[in-house]
Amino acid sequence: MKITKINKKQIFKIFVLLAMIGIACFLCKDSLVPVFLKVKETKISTIAMICIISLGYFVFEGINLWRLSLIYTPSFTMAQGVSCSFYACFYRTLTMGSASFAAGMYYLNKKKVPLANTLSLITLQYVSFKIAIALFCGICVFSDYQYMHTMYGDYFSFILIGFLLTILITTVLILICVCTPFHKLILWVCSKLNRSGKYTEQINKMNAEFVSLREGTYFLMKDKVAMASLVFRNLIRLIFWYCLPCFLFGTTTLSQIRHTISISSLITALAGVLPSPAGIGSTEFLFTAFFSRIYGTTLAASSMLLYRFATFIFPFFVGILVVMCYDDKKKL
Repeated sequence: MKITKINKKQIFKIFVLLAMIGIACFLCKDSLVPVFLKVKETKISTIAMICIISLGYFVFEGINLWRLSLIYTPSFTMAQGVSCSFYACFYRTLTMGSASFAAGMYYLNKKKVPLANTLSLITLQYVSFKIAIALFCGICVFSDYQYMHTMYGDYFSFILIGFLLTILITTVLILICVCTPFHKLILWVCSKLNRSGKYTEQINKMNAEFVSLREGTYFLMKDKVAMASLVFRNLIRLIFWYCLPCFLFGTTTLSQIRHTISISSLITALAGVLPSPAGIGSTEFLFTAFFSRIYGTTLAASSMLLYRFATFIFPFFVGILVVMCYDDKKKL
């Protein structure tokens, strides 16, 4: 078969993609090997179940992206929203969280969502997700306070600080989306630090981004019911990952399930404020530390490996398929 310029370009893209995946796997081999060894010794039915549960998390993220994108592009489909979720997940994992926003914006723009509106759309989805995390954690901790205090009384000052930081980060994100005085304060601080004028162009670009973000967010937030539904869907989205430990630890009674979900919500909230790339190492540490109090260190550590596979590695491989199949001429 004759190799055309288009074929050469596609082959080159696949080669670069595989090289990036290879480098990422090599750099993370110390953390990946234990996970794959644990997966190898686990029943296929168990692996299939945790993967199915994990899929629900990304499906609901895709639904959120779909509903928001419809405002700008009526032809945008739910399947494209789910594909965008895995597409961004692939680059988030590959770059330890640094390229997630850019990848999502790129995908949406290629699907006819105006580039000027992709930032506000992705940001609003992210902010609503952070609101859902803080809300879910607050409800769980306060409704299950007695049990949490009994099990983690010596951690409670740390837990309280972490929860307050989660609320603070969420508040700052909301201010970044909609608050003009907050934007002016940031620009004022930047201008004071830019005495030499070396970064004037970057500050002007930042100002333009703030204006675009405010306008896009205000436009998206006109429908209050839709915004409430966005947060509600993120709450459902979180349930999928919070139920994973219930399955891994074999919890059966309602009280056990309730306690496990509460602990899972707390782990997610605290992992978001610890200094770790994409929350990866912090999630592993907190998962083992919190659940070892209940199930023992050995079971908590082994379950953490399966949890990491379901929430981190499996979505990454699905993202690889999405990226490799991605073609502007297709609906994917």
